[in-house]
Amino acid sequence: MDSHLPDSNIEFPPVGHFEIGVVDGAVADQSVLASVVGHLQSARFTSLDRNVLPEGIASLDALILPADLGPRLESLLAEMAGRTKTVVVLEDTSIGASRRLFGLGATDILPAPVTESALILSLERIMRTGPSPAASPAPKGTIVAMLKAGGGVGATFLATQVAAQRARQNEGLVCGADFDIQFGSMAEYLDVGPTLSATDIIGNPGAFSDQALAKALIQHPSGCRIMGAPKDVTPLEVLSADHADAIIAGLKRSFSTTIIDLPAVWTQWSYRTLQLCDRIILVSHLSVPHMQLIKRQLRVLVAQKLDDKPLTLVLNAVSKEQLETLPLKSAETAVGRPFDLVIPMDERTANLAVNQGLELNAVKRGAKITTAVDQLASLATTGVLAPAPNTGFNIKFW
Repeated sequence: MDSHLPDSNIEFPPVGHFEIGVVDGAVADQSVLASVVGHLQSARFTSLDRNVLPEGIASLDALILPADLGPRLESLLAEMAGRTKTVVVLEDTSIGASRRLFGLGATDILPAPVTESALILSLERIMRTGPSPAASPAPKGTIVAMLKAGGGVGATFLATQVAAQRARQNEGLVCGADFDIQFGSMAEYLDVGPTLSATDIIGNPGAFSDQALAKALIQHPSGCRIMGAPKDVTPLEVLSADHADAIIAGLKRSFSTTIIDLPAVWTQWSYRTLQLCDRIILVSHLSVPHMQLIKRQLRVLVAQKLDDKPLTLVLNAVSKEQLETLPLKSAETAVGRPFDLVIPMDERTANLAVNQGLELNAVKRGAKITTAVDQLASLATTGVLAPAPNTGFNIKFW
């Protein structure tokens, strides 16, 4: 359905025709919708298939949605927030349900089945305020996903250090997000108190609109905000791909950079996270078994059509003894590609940072491990390896 009718005598802002999308199922009675179309002659209405919503819906002035879209509703409201006015039609109009939807960014909520008068009043009110300013789209922050070649490779340590370092360098609002909902420890690595987790947010999304998300997360002294892991071990199936959509949309709007620590296992939502991220960092140790694990992960990335994502391959905690038993060139030949960065082993400095909840620069500025992690922070967020200071060694071939 596409209706374009001449202007009525209702006074609206001089912004041209008001574009309104109607998702299938939002208005069950087509006669009600036909009456609304005839009454609001300054608007252009477009019917939208609920299963195949076009990418351009964010350019609409208003969108009428049914509430039975499930978690997809959360991601749609998150995408529309600040750009497109949204009217949600739902059966449960309790205070709790309404507050949750308003918190997610809904402009108005109407009880189902929606009546002609209720819908007209809602749309007239929205139209009098004018369309959301299309010239100020929601900011799109960078999402960096930390992927492990296997367990215990130090990816969580690197994720927290990169987040803290970028925040300390005043690189905009930075978040460290722990998506390892079973055994994550980003909050503990930076010694921040109980903080919100991904499961907290999906359990009560109305409390965390994109404007409030940054303030809701605990701030580390470096300036980065931390989304921690749940307090208790949580089943992986608690999260879904739609939840990943909604959470990442909020992170993109709220932070200039988000470093996500993923679990060592593959799930539908971790796969969706990798689809949505801007860069992947694959972390490993230097050993023959780990080279096989790297190859396995690389094969999965190809099979899942994620090999077009910029990939940074990092060896962590590498000692001279390890390099003597497995030279770097041999490891690169086994993997089939070069490593982008090698982080030298320095257990004392790393342990000091973890036990004090600080970034490496606050513990031992100028240490080789500190310089390497600084370079990783630059590489992770810009794709460019920052030049190392003149320390007499090459970080990449440490």
